[in-house]
Amino acid sequence: MNRIYQITIVEDVENINSDDNDFSHPFFEEVALSLNEKDANYIGFSNNDEMFVRLDTIKLKRVVDIMNKYFVIEIKDVSDKVISGELQKLYPEVESLTPKLFRKFRLDNETVDDVLDKINEGGLKSLDKVDKKILKKSRS
Repeated sequence: MNRIYQITIVEDVENINSDDNDFSHPFFEEVALSLNEKDANYIGFSNNDEMFVRLDTIKLKRVVDIMNKYFVIEIKDVSDKVISGELQKLYPEVESLTPKLFRKFRLDNETVDDVLDKINEGGLKSLDKVDKKILKKSRS
């Protein structure tokens, strides 16, 4: 199973003045030059200082190396939180702006057992479209 990582900016070590919403920070240009266009579907940003990444190990290392030039960061594997749906509730902006990031990850990695665990914890009402699709696929 591949993974989704949450990268949180703890401190801006370069103190570069840029508006958080205009993507003018040099980090964005460097990342754009080091990845291909399709990779953008697997990187999402929250309204805070979190970035979510689902890339292969080499590309993830490139992004982390670039970030380390400008920021002090923390990295955590949040794959289980994506499968449980917890992360989508905490960061709906990431889900809406980059739907392939979380949704496709779940379709590729969530199992029937994961869905059954959700039913045990929250009942049938806790299931979303992805969960139902996984259950339906398992019946085929």
